[in-house]
Amino acid sequence: MIQAPRLLGPRESHDLHQLSWRRQLPALLYVPAWFAGGTICVIAARSGWSPWLRIPLWTAGWAMAGLSLAAFFLLMHEGTHSTLAKSSLVNRLLAVILGIPLYLGFTSYRVLHLRHHDNLGGGDDPDEYANYTSNTVVLWMLHLFRLTIGSFLYLVLIPILAWKHGTRSERMAIAQECLLLGTIYAAIFGWLPCSVSLNALLLPALAANFLTNSRGLAQHGLTDPGDPFLASRSIRPSAWVRHLYLNENYHLEHHLYPGVPHYRLHDLHLLLRSRWPKALWIPGYLWFLRRFFAAIRTGDNTIIGYIESNPTQTPPERST
Repeated sequence: MIQAPRLLGPRESHDLHQLSWRRQLPALLYVPAWFAGGTICVIAARSGWSPWLRIPLWTAGWAMAGLSLAAFFLLMHEGTHSTLAKSSLVNRLLAVILGIPLYLGFTSYRVLHLRHHDNLGGGDDPDEYANYTSNTVVLWMLHLFRLTIGSFLYLVLIPILAWKHGTRSERMAIAQECLLLGTIYAAIFGWLPCSVSLNALLLPALAANFLTNSRGLAQHGLTDPGDPFLASRSIRPSAWVRHLYLNENYHLEHHLYPGVPHYRLHDLHLLLRSRWPKALWIPGYLWFLRRFFAAIRTGDNTIIGYIESNPTQTPPERST
């Protein structure tokens, strides 16, 4: 972890870590958007309308539901840092609920995600693929798996790895949530017609899978894991993309101050740009993907992005 208290003053840090349910409310609009998108998919799929109407309508609903599910994941991620709500009970309850349409248990994800934060780029970072192999070809394959089917593999691997690394109380919570999710899924898929569950609950997960995977790869893929300021990226897309991704594009900023809620990350970014000693940044997600596929063709595994430096600043120490 990076010890970075010198980058912010005490008052600035206090203000940026303040939680606000009013600032959180706009993100919760993704819940009715998900329901509406799934409903549109079901209506379009089951209607007898012309394909010229049915296919565009289904695609729009699919994209809306998929984007909403990707936002659910980001909000559950907020829960792992206790920034969804001031009450720990409410924070966990909201995060568990958000995980239901993602087929993901909150505590399992929290155990591994906090391990990632505590060991960013190190030997115990579960998201650092160099910890699993030194073979360049295998590393490229792992990056491609992350981009294509990573989210689906993680659904299986996360509970297993979290059980291995979790404490006794965390294992108990993991077991409780697995039982809860299994009961809910058995009831939902046993009751809903196949056409409804497929179009409303399963196919939108494909869109969410690509959005989540591309976001995760852009945050940490082809960085410098040995340097805490180059092991994650600050991504600076257009304002509408930033809002859709709930400011998660400011990922270096998030690693420096994980307790800052998403609606204050843009303010944090503006403060840190002149204060951090260096930072790895890119202008957008598509920009990254184009260079990622070019790097596959050439075998170039060097850092993708621009390194912004402030020579007058001294890098903070990395904690042990």
